[in-house]
Amino acid sequence: MRPKYSLISRSALALLLTCMAWSAIGEEAPAGRSDFKQPDRFTLSIKGGSLRLLDNEQTIAGTSRKFRTSAEKVYAIEGEGRFEPGGNLSIGGEIIQFSSPFKRANATGNDFEDRMWAYLFLIRSNYYFRLGTPWQPYVGAGVGFARAHDWGGPIEGLAEGTGLQGVIGMQWRTERIGARLEYKYIRARVTDDKDDNVNLSSHGPFLGVSFYFGPSR
Repeated sequence: MRPKYSLISRSALALLLTCMAWSAIGEEAPAGRSDFKQPDRFTLSIKGGSLRLLDNEQTIAGTSRKFRTSAEKVYAIEGEGRFEPGGNLSIGGEIIQFSSPFKRANATGNDFEDRMWAYLFLIRSNYYFRLGTPWQPYVGAGVGFARAHDWGGPIEGLAEGTGLQGVIGMQWRTERIGARLEYKYIRARVTDDKDDNVNLSSHGPFLGVSFYFGPSR
């Protein structure tokens, strides 16, 4: 499972970096170009992804637990608006959800006993390059808070903490709809009601669709 995930993750990152390099070779859209309109007052993006936990063996409630390395049910939704019409910088928010089955490290068999659900609520900002063209590389960063629970397992109550993320990505867009590929690095540690720490830090690729609102310019 690990080699397969690693190959997919590395391939997605290599593809993303190749697209960004290829796009950077091109020039900015010519001044006064009017055949490619880009409304950007508000953008809504819905994404699915694949995350790999950085720490899949952790001690919770005094017992070593083993998490499945590849997270499941990985989704994100992001809303953003530009600081100024036609500007490179955006500000908005993103919600990320994923789950990860886990079990006692000394448990026999392949079945997982519990499942952790994790959520991140982040303020996020992106900087876009090559405005006015269909292919637009971007970098982004986010900060906010994270939560995790396991519905009656060893994580006591609702574990909370700070969440951070760094992003590199590429979007392809038409006037009102587009697609994007991005690679996220998430750093988040949460603490439950018994002061046990759970590390949610992870990384991986996301693929999504974007919808653009506002007057065409």
